[in-house]
Amino acid sequence: IKKMYDENATPAVLTPFLQVLDVRRIGAAAAAATAEPPKNERYRLVISDGTNYHQAMLASQLNSLIHTETLVKNAIVLLKTYVCNVVGGKKIVIVLD
Repeated sequence: IKKMYDENATPAVLTPFLQVLDVRRIGAAAAAATAEPPKNERYRLVISDGTNYHQAMLASQLNSLIHTETLVKNAIVLLKTYVCNVVGGKKIVIVLD
């Protein structure tokens, strides 16, 4: 995970296997009032390489992975495409594929 934020590393070169420690829907209280999931729902993940852990956001086009229970807590995933950003002063990984 530390290498993902290294300025010399590029997502095309670094494709880590990580474990998903937690999956949470953002704004779940507001979304719970409706029967259908909102079109703009977002999920926050906690990912780990076994040594370090970090927060991540799942791109909304990947929400079907949550709905079909393909992406669940404790799953092992391969990050093919991602972006590391600073949001609100905190580093966060945006999972794109």
